[in-house]
Amino acid sequence: MKLLVPNHLAPQHLERLRAIAGIELWLLEIDHRRPLLMKLSAATAKRVLPYTAYERVRGALEASRVSLSIDGTPLGPEVPGPEVLVATWAFDARLVARLLNALPDLRWIHSMVTGVDHFDLPTLAARGIQLTSPRSVHARRIAEFTLALVFADAKNVLEHAEATRRHRARFMASRELSELRLGIVGFGAIGRAVAALARSNGIQVDAYVRNMEHAAAMPGVRLTSDLMALLQAVDILVLALPSTPATRGLIGARQLAAMKPGATLINVGRGDTVAEKALVDALRKRHLRRAYVDVIEDPLTGRPTFAPPLKHPFYGLDNLVFTGYSSSESRNSAQELFDDFLDNLQRYRQGADLQNRIDLAAGY
Repeated sequence: MKLLVPNHLAPQHLERLRAIAGIELWLLEIDHRRPLLMKLSAATAKRVLPYTAYERVRGALEASRVSLSIDGTPLGPEVPGPEVLVATWAFDARLVARLLNALPDLRWIHSMVTGVDHFDLPTLAARGIQLTSPRSVHARRIAEFTLALVFADAKNVLEHAEATRRHRARFMASRELSELRLGIVGFGAIGRAVAALARSNGIQVDAYVRNMEHAAAMPGVRLTSDLMALLQAVDILVLALPSTPATRGLIGARQLAAMKPGATLINVGRGDTVAEKALVDALRKRHLRRAYVDVIEDPLTGRPTFAPPLKHPFYGLDNLVFTGYSSSESRNSAQELFDDFLDNLQRYRQGADLQNRIDLAAGY
C-alpha cells in the first residue's frame, strides 16, 4: 500500500510509518517561494495601512509560488500509486485541488486538522474518496480549556489581573457556578464534553440542536431547537461549530443583540461562524461583557490563522481575549493525533469502517 505524507511530519512519526510492514512511504515536499521585495512590501504595508485597506491588497502582496514534489521529483500531471494521503495544517484549498488532480488512485484522505472546509467534498464524493479527521481527539482538551475560561470569567480573574497591573487592587464579588446558565451551539463531541464538565461543576446547561428527533439526549442538559430562545436565556454562550455553509455567519448582529446584556461569548469552534464586525460592535457597545475567541479565519486562504494581522480590530478591544488556536494544544496532542491516524490506518488495511468519517454531504 502506497502512503503519501508531508515530509514535515515529526521524524519519530515518519520512522514509525516506515517500520510498518507492507507500507510504501512516499514523502510530499511543499516549497513556498516569495520574492524578498514582496516580503518587505507586505511587512511595511501591514504596519502602515489600516486593517481594511491592507486586506484589500494582501492577496497580491502575500501571494507565493508553491512547488510540490514527491521524493524529490516535481509533482507531475498524474502520479499513479498513492491511495492514502495524510493532510496537515499546511494544506489549503489550492494545494488540495492540485493533489486531487494528480492522484488518480487516491481512496482515503486523513486530515490531521479537524476542519475540512478546504476540501472539495463533492469531488471526493464523486470519486469515492473517504475523508476522516480527528474531530473527537481534542474534545476533552477543548472542554477543559472552555471550562477554564468559564471559571475565569465568573471569578473576575482578568479584572483582578488588570487591577494588579495598574497597582489598584479591587474587591469584587464573583458569580457562583450554580447561578450560571451555559448555552452550547455545536453539540458534537466537543459540545458534549463541555456540557459534561459544566454539569459536573453545577452549571446549568442548554444546548441548541437543529433536529430534535435525531438529537442524543444527555442527563441534565436541556435541548432546544430554538436558537433565539437559547441566546436570550444564557449567561455564557459556547460555540463549538465547524465551518459549513449552514454555520457560516450563524451568529450575526441580530443573534448577538438577542443575548442578555453582560453575557459572555466563548468561541472554540471556527471563527467564521460569528460575524466578526457584529461581534466587535457588540463588545464596543458593552452589550457583551467579554468574548473569548480561539480561532479566526484568514481571508486570503480561508483557513484558521494563529494570529490576527497587526491592525486587526480584535487588538483594540479590552473585553476580547484571542487565544490563538490554543484550546486543542497540549504536550500530548501531537502524539494523540498521530495515534488516531495509526488506528484508522490499521482499520483501512483490514477493510474495516474508518473512525470519524466526514459526512461529505453535510460537511462535518
